[in-house]
Amino acid sequence: MLNQLEELRETLYRFIETRISLLEVETRGYLERIILQLVYFAVVMLTTVIVITFLLILLSVYLNRVLESTYAGYLIVSGFFGVGLVLLITMRESCLSFIRWALEKALGEGNDNQTN
Repeated sequence: MLNQLEELRETLYRFIETRISLLEVETRGYLERIILQLVYFAVVMLTTVIVITFLLILLSVYLNRVLESTYAGYLIVSGFFGVGLVLLITMRESCLSFIRWALEKALGEGNDNQTN
């Protein structure tokens, strides 16, 4: 009887170890997917920022030529983004709620696509 209880205890102990190992593997896979998505997102965003920066410089130089000025194009583009910055600061709460909504939607859809 004691031998059977000992075997039962050992079996239960191995079962719990197996479940913990399985949970670790599942968690590791989930974290790897999230980290991979974040790295990809960071690379895409960095590339996008670089392209947009060069396009804005190109626009500023074009405006300088059209307006026959040395600084007017840069001032116009900077003013445009200054107005945008002021709007973002004054509308902080609505911007944060929009970003929260977009992240929830993106993460929700990303999880649904990966489970299928």
